[in-house]
Amino acid sequence: SDLATKRLGLGPMRSDLASPALQQWLPKTMRRFADQTGAGGFSFDYTYFEQGSPGGRPWRSQYAQWSGWRAILAALQQPKACAGRQCVVDNRQANHAWGPWMWAEGGTYAEPLQSDEQPGSWMFYEADLKTDRLSANRQRETAWSYRVQSFAPAEVVPGFALHQTDRDVSPAQKNVTAGPGCPRGGGTGRCAELSRRRDFDLLGYRYSLLSAVGTGGANLVLNMLPARDEGEFAAFPAEDVAFFRQWLEWADRSRDLVASTRVLPSTSRPAAGSLDGVSLLRQDGSCTGAIFAFSPTATPLNLSLALDASLGCSPPHPSSGVPGLLLLRQIGSSDRSEPAGGWARQLLRAGDALALTVPPTTALALELEPFDGASLVAPLVLGAAAGAASLSADGALSLSRVVGEQGAAAELTVLLPPHGPGAVSRATLNGKVVRFDALPPLDGRPPAVRIRGAWAGERFGRAHEIVAAGGFSGGRWTGTFSVPAAVLEQLAARNRSYDLSYDLDPNSNDEANVPWLAPGRLLIWAKYKPLLNDSFNAAGSIDGTPLLMRKAYNTIAPSRARFIGHWADVTRLIKPGVQQTLALQLPPGLKPQGVHFENVESLLSDEAALLQGTEELPNLRTPRGVEEAT
Repeated sequence: SDLATKRLGLGPMRSDLASPALQQWLPKTMRRFADQTGAGGFSFDYTYFEQGSPGGRPWRSQYAQWSGWRAILAALQQPKACAGRQCVVDNRQANHAWGPWMWAEGGTYAEPLQSDEQPGSWMFYEADLKTDRLSANRQRETAWSYRVQSFAPAEVVPGFALHQTDRDVSPAQKNVTAGPGCPRGGGTGRCAELSRRRDFDLLGYRYSLLSAVGTGGANLVLNMLPARDEGEFAAFPAEDVAFFRQWLEWADRSRDLVASTRVLPSTSRPAAGSLDGVSLLRQDGSCTGAIFAFSPTATPLNLSLALDASLGCSPPHPSSGVPGLLLLRQIGSSDRSEPAGGWARQLLRAGDALALTVPPTTALALELEPFDGASLVAPLVLGAAAGAASLSADGALSLSRVVGEQGAAAELTVLLPPHGPGAVSRATLNGKVVRFDALPPLDGRPPAVRIRGAWAGERFGRAHEIVAAGGFSGGRWTGTFSVPAAVLEQLAARNRSYDLSYDLDPNSNDEANVPWLAPGRLLIWAKYKPLLNDSFNAAGSIDGTPLLMRKAYNTIAPSRARFIGHWADVTRLIKPGVQQTLALQLPPGLKPQGVHFENVESLLSDEAALLQGTEELPNLRTPRGVEEAT
């Protein structure tokens, strides 16, 4: 029928994938094209196997078409099919539904998100104001499905980093006039002129990149790099260019680890409120390699991980006399405040249980490497990032450029080299004399000293929560907070290092109303569980001054089904160090899961109130990097 022809595109130009002639002609033509152009591969989208279409030609069976398309893709997998190299074959829309027998042999990797990558096409399981973190959570959920449910080897699991920008037309874009890329004019649908160019998520992309490297490092697909908008391209900080390069090079350099990627035995499918992760350990039982852990939620999550046979670790037999010590290092974090060079967390051995706390909305990359105390030539600091450590002939221990999170408990263990003074006589931390405890060498561990105390400053970390005052049962919600001056200093420094001018007039364009743009703003947002649609409104105020409460979506064009929560830009209303009151007016009976600040990374301090190790510590939160081995 004419209707079927119009809706399904049936007609004389339609290809029959079951045709043996097409199965020979198409890959042969594509290989010739690659030889002439130097193309490295091909990408396929919208490949359907139709059967019994009303009014259409009598298609052959879906199986015949499936088999034919598999033969076409397999023909592109010859060792030198694309300009002397094996073709990269990127399969998208509906590829995941073809089953592993299709994409395991008929493509380089499976479909990255098991749907169209357009953010309006898939649903997130945990609300977050950063679109790259939402996309990363979806990517890890997809990788888990391929790895666990389809038994996919790491070689074909995709890693999709960052996000596809929303192509739908938003209210602000409807005023865009016609142009070469949009001949029909503004407001008439998707087109190149209306598609967003400035859409890079500065505070979310690191989480997404580490997610892709950790769970799909053999096939890294990068999307929405800061290259479409000249302003984003020019302002992109050098430290972020280095971060990209560091992890792309790590994935290339660590192919043996990537090939051994496994879901952590103590975690489940990526889900709301749950920590997930993967191990990338060498297959020799040495328990060396990498671990990636992810917290998708706005609260810290704990991971308990046994370094035993469940992880592929084989501890040395006691009779061997080999200590089997392992040094746990943090080699990467999505938190921009974390030192780029990483830091040593603790000393373990195969058979121990590792207890690890992952901060809110954070991705961590950890490394386990063999440790030999006899090879130490300088003191090694565990529990915090340290710039330098030295031990003089008279036993003076000097630690410099050591930092920890403000308001957190501190416990530093300093491993001492075997060739040096018999004991530490004096210790300084960042130029200040501190007290310490001596720790004797036990179980093959080197001698050490321990320094305990607290990092100076008020604790105000990632996703800092504003607690409801006096409980809450719906309607009017109130809570008090105090924002340290260091928070506003961090935002100001970010605006200087990422010198990009945004239009923050909410009535002008989309930039002001997209929560992952303009990362120098201090935001407050109400997170709901279960996920809701946008059919209700919220109002708010700080110290009586009304807030402009906006609705956040994982799309730029408002999409009711992709509603994240209510948020407000409160930057101009903050009085540093002063207790202030936030009031929200919500529908009766609706209780937020949490009300949080956003756009704040960890606040680090190089000053500490340090105590003797045997004295009682104040009631402080768990120190960064201190995980007890049992």
